Amino acid sequence: MLISLLRISRKKIMLSYKRIIQFDFFMFILVVILSYIGISLLGSATHINVVESSSMYNSQQNWVLLGLITLVIFTFIDYNYFSNIYILLYLIGITLLLLTSFSSLGITVNGATRWLSFGGITLQPSEINKIFIIIFLSFVLQKYENYINTPLFIVAILAIILLPVLLIMLQPSLSASLVILFISSNLLFISGLKKRLIILAAVLAMTLGIFLLYDAFSTDYIIIDKILDDYQIARITGTFKADTSSDGFRQTNYAISAISSGQLYGKGLYNGTLNQLSYLAESHNDLIFAVLGEEFGFIGTTSVLFLIFLLISRCFIIGFQSPFLSGRLIASGVGAMIFFQAFINVGVNTGLIPNTGMPFPFLSYGGSSMIINMFNIGLVMSVNRINKKTK
Repeated sequence: MLISLLRISRKKIMLSYKRIIQFDFFMFILVVILSYIGISLLGSATHINVVESSSMYNSQQNWVLLGLITLVIFTFIDYNYFSNIYILLYLIGITLLLLTSFSSLGITVNGATRWLSFGGITLQPSEINKIFIIIFLSFVLQKYENYINTPLFIVAILAIILLPVLLIMLQPSLSASLVILFISSNLLFISGLKKRLIILAAVLAMTLGIFLLYDAFSTDYIIIDKILDDYQIARITGTFKADTSSDGFRQTNYAISAISSGQLYGKGLYNGTLNQLSYLAESHNDLIFAVLGEEFGFIGTTSVLFLIFLLISRCFIIGFQSPFLSGRLIASGVGAMIFFQAFINVGVNTGLIPNTGMPFPFLSYGGSSMIINMFNIGLVMSVNRINKKTK
């Protein structure tokens, strides 16, 4: 009896030990550091040092804590479980987008209907659709790996991808649409799409981009006004031909001024002049990087970019270590999503690309984006755990 109990206890200890060593502490620590840097920056952006409203600051702490719990839970759930429900997840994502745009549940803020509210819960379906499309494509491309380069399959996949993209553009949210297109392109590339098809797609995309840019500067629009709103067209043209009277131009200039004024070490937390005087619009979200640059300088911005680089690299390393195509695509898709969002946010803050709303992963305020980002990392860590088990 005693020997049996000792054997059972030993097995439980060994199982617990295996689970501990399978947990990616490096990745977890990166996420924790980035999230709590974001909370500090949010505190400055919302001016809690001068006893203004601290609701965002307190909410973000709760979102981070809930997100970390979500991350740990999904780390220990086999990501292959989603192979049973990936079609359902896609349909749920489409349904949420339809409810946002075409029902009374949609919430309109500043002319955009991007949020859904029911039962006292508010969420952003475009954020949910980013990970749903990664999961869906990962398992579809694995299941039909032998048909990836057939014309009928490519047409079907493009239609599946474009449906949520078009619904998100109706909100409108150009940035979220671009994220899904970027993620999908990466997944198709990694899944083994033939080089000639990739080159053809790249040429077509460049041709379309040049045509739309030409159309944006035309006196009479041909098609771009059917795709983008006037303010979105103005943001594109403003990147090449500055309109000093536009809000976008002023916001970008203030962001650049804030970052450059931080110099090497920054002015210190709560000491950013432009931030504290509320010159940075949406400083808690789209311009959080400008707050970082003004208050922590070149050292602070490069440190955060290095941390996000390590996180992205870890996603791709885990992905390419996976013996399964689905694991490779999930981890790489999450890495691509984090990269694109960080790149766009920094590009907007530094005036390199048109002013468009894009949160910086783990730094910007937002419950939906924080929980989804944590869920994403949990999925990647699940892939890593399965990789270690199959060795």
